[in-house]
Amino acid sequence: MGDLKVVKTLNGELIEDRKRPLRTTLYGEGVFETFRYNGKFPKSITKHYERLVRGAELLSIPKISQEDYIYFIEKSLDIAEENNLGNDLYIKRDI
Repeated sequence: MGDLKVVKTLNGELIEDRKRPLRTTLYGEGVFETFRYNGKFPKSITKHYERLVRGAELLSIPKISQEDYIYFIEKSLDIAEENNLGNDLYIKRDI
């Protein structure tokens, strides 16, 4: 395995961490799910989504649909590929 990289996107663009406006920094709350990507889409993606939704419901944060959740993950992977970041990544989705 090579160097593990974290892919961060906002509105479909690769971004630096310090440029990322987070609900946690704006409002002091947020929910996220992180999973490792090693060249194939995780089989447990539904469980990640369900945990994200449960957390959002507990905090009364608007949730996204599972289709949107998967779309944004796929978009992050596309951006990682376009930027030659490899196949050993952590993908983090937050709301």
